[in-house]
Amino acid sequence: MLPQHVMHVHLVQPAPPDMPSHLAAHILVVQQPIATFRSVIITSFDSDALQGHASRHATMAPTPVAFPTVLALAYHDTVCQQPQNECAVWVGNDELAPTEQLPLVDGHSVVLALHRHHLPLPAGGTVWDSQAQGPTRMQPPPHNSLPRLPDPTPLHSRSS
Repeated sequence: MLPQHVMHVHLVQPAPPDMPSHLAAHILVVQQPIATFRSVIITSFDSDALQGHASRHATMAPTPVAFPTVLALAYHDTVCQQPQNECAVWVGNDELAPTEQLPLVDGHSVVLALHRHHLPLPAGGTVWDSQAQGPTRMQPPPHNSLPRLPDPTPLHSRSS
């Protein structure tokens, strides 16, 4: 905390989902706020995470906020772009459509739900086989098609 700056205190509303019963509320303390940004808590649910585990963090978000911005702020923008995955976002109690923007207020609870649809494995394959294969990569040209560079001249034989 910087004692020379005013502190702004915001109660998170609505309460983030799956909040532990021993917590009464989340409070955000902000110093030096940015005019077009709001202090929010983002809760992320990932179908691949441990059962019942949600990740949660506080951040600043622009208002109004767009769907892709929430994905990026939740660090799920890349995985949500994959066609086999589905992502949904709520700002407070309102669902945010992929093409919409919604206004934020300080202390807003924002939720992202990521459902990963796993592609079927090839017949007789295992998860380890599909992970070991990895993405298809370009193959380098054969060595005989590359131009040959001259051998370097040793330093001690150079004349000044």
